[in-house]
Amino acid sequence: MYDTALPSTPSLPAAFGIIEKNLIDSASKEQTLQNKLEWAELCLDYRMNPYFSTWLANSMKHEASSSPWKWNDKRTVPFLSDKRFNRFAVPYHSLSHNELDSLLQQLKQTDLLDKSYFYLWDEPTYMKEYHLIGQYSQEIHKLMPEAKVLTTFYCGPKDGKYKDRLFSVFDLWRGDTQIFSMSAWALQANEANADTCRSLLRGNEEWWTYVCMGPGEEQPNLLLTMDGYQHRAVLWRSWKERTTGFLYWAVNAYAESDTLAFRKDLPEGDGVLIYPGQYFNSTSPVVSIRMERWRDSMEDYEYLAKLEKKIGRAKSETLFQSIYQSPEKYSKNNAEIEKFRKSILEILSK
Repeated sequence: MYDTALPSTPSLPAAFGIIEKNLIDSASKEQTLQNKLEWAELCLDYRMNPYFSTWLANSMKHEASSSPWKWNDKRTVPFLSDKRFNRFAVPYHSLSHNELDSLLQQLKQTDLLDKSYFYLWDEPTYMKEYHLIGQYSQEIHKLMPEAKVLTTFYCGPKDGKYKDRLFSVFDLWRGDTQIFSMSAWALQANEANADTCRSLLRGNEEWWTYVCMGPGEEQPNLLLTMDGYQHRAVLWRSWKERTTGFLYWAVNAYAESDTLAFRKDLPEGDGVLIYPGQYFNSTSPVVSIRMERWRDSMEDYEYLAKLEKKIGRAKSETLFQSIYQSPEKYSKNNAEIEKFRKSILEILSK
């Protein structure tokens, strides 16, 4: 036994989407809400911060909310106050201006504003989309300047003055976006690009990463065709590159025609980490092995965070070299990984 424990509140925000339309249960409204709560609780137990995700009007306009209930339901604030949450999404597009103001005031009054974020648009690519995000963000920030907007991206704008300039988004979105969530694919396995991202942050801005269709080959990701070491290395990379958060777009992005089939337009397993229990003779959702490996990765991150706090960054990186050197070079030897974790636990127990 070792005299150390994981924190109840995760050290790293890890936002995981639950596609709402794939949970709709026609039996009753209450059953649908129960399903949403059960899936959210399962994610929280795996050190994930869930959000219910909907893409609007056949576009990349995006509505996200972490509560199974409406924002003004009396059950929402107690649910979002759960210590397992370190970040949660709140709705925007479905609210009137007055409702938005009321939501922001509620977050402020309940000391939850710092944990909240608005996820307004997914992977904008054209300047007209940037302008729309700016309009939405400005409405939010006029009501509450401290509010945070999260925007995902994998490239620079595809038109305009800064066409194809990846790092231009940090300036183009400044003031409108506070959480820059970037595809790990865009880093191209080059840690110098991660250094550049961190150097471009200002004030209260954050830099998160996410995995989706890419990266591939040997880089860490959660695709079904990858081995377990690639799954586990996802947050090893986050710790090494010093991101301040992680996002995964969906845990239940099944093909519409068959809830257990993967979408044909995506790599196998992309966006699917949890399965409906009824297909496995279970009354509860069933997690994938990849999700178990991700939790191992998150636990490794927690121990690394504690190690860094105890002995400093430089010494922690030296120890970490035994299992991880770069996004394309890391241990695929279970004995080495267990030895590394044991060495951390021994240091933390002293």
